[in-house]
Amino acid sequence: MCEASTGRGKTVTISKVQFKNSDIRRFAVDQACRFTEVIFENAPRVRSAEDTEGLHDMRVASRRLRETFRLFGMFYPPSKLKKILGQVKKLTRILGSSREMDVNVALLQDFQGEPDAVVQTTHEHLLETLERRKEKVRKRMHHALDEINLKKLRAEWVNFAQAALLEPEPQSVLSGIQREFESEAYLKQTFAILGQKATPLLAFQATALPSETDDTLHRLRIAVKKFRYVLEIYNPLHNQRFDAAIQAAKDLQDLLGKIHDYAVLVGQIQTGKAYLQQRNRLRLVAGCDKVIQFFEERRESLCPLLEPSYSAVTRELTPLLAPKPPLRFSLVRKRKSAKSKGATTTPLSFNEGADKTAK
Repeated sequence: MCEASTGRGKTVTISKVQFKNSDIRRFAVDQACRFTEVIFENAPRVRSAEDTEGLHDMRVASRRLRETFRLFGMFYPPSKLKKILGQVKKLTRILGSSREMDVNVALLQDFQGEPDAVVQTTHEHLLETLERRKEKVRKRMHHALDEINLKKLRAEWVNFAQAALLEPEPQSVLSGIQREFESEAYLKQTFAILGQKATPLLAFQATALPSETDDTLHRLRIAVKKFRYVLEIYNPLHNQRFDAAIQAAKDLQDLLGKIHDYAVLVGQIQTGKAYLQQRNRLRLVAGCDKVIQFFEERRESLCPLLEPSYSAVTRELTPLLAPKPPLRFSLVRKRKSAKSKGATTTPLSFNEGADKTAK
């Protein structure tokens, strides 16, 4: 078993996938099936209002499953892959709003303001409002899940994942390559794929992060999260070589997650404040200002940590993404008339199927 970070200091215990017998197709299947099982094992927990982490674990696993299918998309039919990715993305979105409300309520419960009667009354009012909203969002999520046959969906995703074990179609870019060579070829491509996946993350190098808007920091958080998924999925292929980079990315993602959570909560409180202003409840409006100030100060206290944390990530990535010799392993096809001229070579493009479906 191993523990995978969920991005806000939480961990999910999941079985560890190993790279056995140099079979890249089997590895892809095992990864996809692992995340599929985590998704559907947590489905019953989502029904419980008290067990908020079941919802989070299910949502994170759905994101990891999408990334797995993208990274190994060359082993799947493109049209079917696009359909499955759409299904997984839909499930992720169904779970999203409810998870956000769980975080908002949990943060507001931790409010530690001044012992002022108006502020305390305002805090209680805001908490009751968010809890009512949370319940409405949860009911909508349950209704959306009720419309999905989860048992059938699980079987479809597992069957699709296992389709990677089938031999490639004759027109496939992999046709003609013996099974044992697929792993060698794919492994040589992983660093090039890592370089492509790191581009959105490294685009922030010239950015003054502490002074950036919440939208910009949220984009960075998404870039870090997606790249960490790739590192974690590829890590067993490279003897856990990416452990340090994964930890650095996790620390940055946790930090950005907290900053984002405070920003979202402040936005929710500001919406409540506007509602109170319309009804001329000025004492509660003043109380909202105090609560907003408390969470904005917490957010601002984290911003100076952004630059060092981001630098730690880029420092770990530099040796991993250093230029390497070009891939020499290629698909060799011999012409019938060729005698002394040797064989023609057709280059591999392992990321082709994944790039077409990634959004």
